[in-house]
Amino acid sequence: RATGLTTEAVFAAAASGAPAAALVVGDALRALGRTVAWLIGALDPAIVVIGGGVSRQGELLLAPIRAEAQRYVRDRAPVVLSKLGVDAQLHGALRLALDAVSRQ
Repeated sequence: RATGLTTEAVFAAAASGAPAAALVVGDALRALGRTVAWLIGALDPAIVVIGGGVSRQGELLLAPIRAEAQRYVRDRAPVVLSKLGVDAQLHGALRLALDAVSRQ
């Protein structure tokens, strides 16, 4: 069942000083930063691109992720926002569908 709670609402609550929201956002971004560090260490990508709805948070999202990732892997792949923003998944799905149709 949907609760109506969105990423934007949680980030807004954290920015306005709500302690529980700040804790959730901080924990989540540290976990994402560690995950990004692990992916960089395991896959050695040239770049890490974050897209989707959460990317609307911009530097509020990127700065903590970058800082946490830097604790584990230094001077490796840059972490950036997708230029496709919230439509990143849609473009990926369309590309897969078009590729599948062209192979037939």
